Amino acid sequence: MTYKAVQETLRAAGIVISKKGETHRINFFSGLEDTAHYTTSLQDALDKGLAMAKPQRPQPSLQRPRPGLRVANWS
Repeated sequence: MTYKAVQETLRAAGIVISKKGETHRINFFSGLEDTAHYTTSLQDALDKGLAMAKPQRPQPSLQRPRPGLRVANWS
């Protein structure tokens, strides 16, 4: 797979890739440095980028409603 093909695939998924020397950098569009991933493998960049693009499942709430507690009706 070529760099251009990986770039197009990731761009369609909402991920950007750039290359400096042998290092590929992938990140979300407008992503900050703490979400960037660096690799020298184009296949790894594709795999990690597609994994980043998958929606994350919401974490379950740690708080549970107490029995007998009513929820207010706001309508």
